[in-house]
Amino acid sequence: MKDAIFPIYDTVRWGFLMLWKAKLRAFIVHLSLSSLIVGAVLTLALVAWYPAPYFQAMEVWQVVKMLVLVDLVLGPMLTLIVFDPAKRSLTLDMTVVALVQVAALSYGSFTLHQERPYFMVYSGDHFEVLAYRDVDVSALPDPALARKPWRGPRLLVAPLPEDPRERTAIVAAILMGERRSLHLDPAFWQPYEDRMDLIASEMRPVQALVEIGPGPARQVERVTRRLGSASHVAYLACKARGRDIALLVDRRDGRPLAAVVETFDRRSEVATAAVSGEAEP
Repeated sequence: MKDAIFPIYDTVRWGFLMLWKAKLRAFIVHLSLSSLIVGAVLTLALVAWYPAPYFQAMEVWQVVKMLVLVDLVLGPMLTLIVFDPAKRSLTLDMTVVALVQVAALSYGSFTLHQERPYFMVYSGDHFEVLAYRDVDVSALPDPALARKPWRGPRLLVAPLPEDPRERTAIVAAILMGERRSLHLDPAFWQPYEDRMDLIASEMRPVQALVEIGPGPARQVERVTRRLGSASHVAYLACKARGRDIALLVDRRDGRPLAAVVETFDRRSEVATAAVSGEAEP
């Protein structure tokens, strides 16, 4: 009796081991391919769409978490569970898993692309960082204003009209909620480089950034070393969806130099922000 049972046991155990060996191989292949694809998407996002510090400032972590959860955790785990070379429905099962992953990847990539910082508009006394979907590009007075650098947002200015009556009417309408703020109205937008006269009076001393912590101090020191004098460096306040940014500029001509994003505990994460470069096609 025992001699009859042991061969059956060995066969079942061998079959079980072979099945899990196939499952693990499929899991590893699936995880590797998913990692390459998700890694490529995140690299594109971090390098081109959200150069530091805009990734932190725009708060897109939720989208990234969903992308990683579905494509790097859920997808490979489903493969580990359903994969069985002997199953007749294996092709259908794997097709469903792939479709779920493709849907999550498409949604995540599209959302990251639409949420990327596209415009940085100066209005009042600070910049506002806007995503592409925040703006009706067709309302721009000049289509050239929609051409942004390959990395980082397009710098623009939204000045109030020169006419005192028109200026008063617009401010009153904004305060009463009857019209959007100027930074959201492309009809008022002008190139940053053409209206630096409006920026000069709002430049702030970088000493205030240096006092926040060692991060900003190191960044200011690097910029100062490049320009040769700390007196040439100032900063402009910028408001973003998640965290505020301080844009370091050359006090002499307003040229953007770098950006600082503050963390909630008042220590600062600092990174050079790309603010000029080749225009997107």
